[in-house]
Amino acid sequence: MREEKKENIFQLSRTVAIICLIIYLSVLFWQTFFFAYGSYQRSHQKIIGFNLVPCKTILHYVLNFRSFNGNVWFFNLFGNVMAFMPLGFLLPFTREKLNKLEKIIVVAVFLSLFIEVMQMLYGVGVFDIDDILLNTLGGVGGYLIKQLICNSLRKYGAV
Repeated sequence: MREEKKENIFQLSRTVAIICLIIYLSVLFWQTFFFAYGSYQRSHQKIIGFNLVPCKTILHYVLNFRSFNGNVWFFNLFGNVMAFMPLGFLLPFTREKLNKLEKIIVVAVFLSLFIEVMQMLYGVGVFDIDDILLNTLGGVGGYLIKQLICNSLRKYGAV
């Protein structure tokens, strides 16, 4: 009977994770392509911009943080990390084979790459390799938080 209860809990958590992942991805795409920084609508740009130099934008924001609006600075650095934390947290619950750090990294890199390319092609953003790095860092952070919580629950017999 205990095994049946564990299986039911596993199936329920998987279903909840899938629903949360769908909601998360919907909000992520809406935020990425239509709305940003909580105060303005994205508009189509005629010039295609890009940065292919790793850490160039990150260092620019870090070294010149006083010359930026706090919201712009925060969202460009920490927003990109936080935006992908739910991915790293939720994805392992959806499929057992996605419960590995390497898989989370691959999914985060490719999802971020897809978003960056689409933003550039549709003119609603700039392709920035640093966004891919920060997004991937967020995915890894979400996964590590998930691992920490699950390990703590196992240690104390909650799961």
